[in-house]
Amino acid sequence: MSGATAGSSGATIIRSWHGSSLTGQRRWALWGSYAALAVFVAMFLTPPFYMVMTSLKTSAEISAERGNPWLAHHPTLQNFSELIANSNFQHFFLNSVIVTICVVVISMAISIFAAFSLARIGFLGSQFLATGVFLTYNLRGVPLLLGHTKIESTIPWDRSR
Repeated sequence: MSGATAGSSGATIIRSWHGSSLTGQRRWALWGSYAALAVFVAMFLTPPFYMVMTSLKTSAEISAERGNPWLAHHPTLQNFSELIANSNFQHFFLNSVIVTICVVVISMAISIFAAFSLARIGFLGSQFLATGVFLTYNLRGVPLLLGHTKIESTIPWDRSR
């Protein structure tokens, strides 16, 4: 009896010392995960929400300095109708679609052959090369951003209007 009593009281002491059961820890981990997910959802959905709200405003409402900038007080689809009716936009949109399709097809064709050869053929430096290809692919937007900021800094913006 003393062994069973000591064993059960030892388990009770250990359980109370750790704070809570495993299911309680999982519950806290789940709540923490949901809280982190909510923060990331808010961060990633804020810019598209603001973009949609701005697109539903009139030009006068966009340039007005009063009111809530996050909500369209008088929503309108006038901006979309003007944009679709503009022949320049149709031309630019078709150009963007063609360039996007070509870039995706060419990139996928080259990437598939490169990935197959790097995965199947083991040679000295193949891991280093694969890491270089991966980093180059993921960091390709940085030079575009730097070039864009250089071009933008040379344009004299008239912000007084």
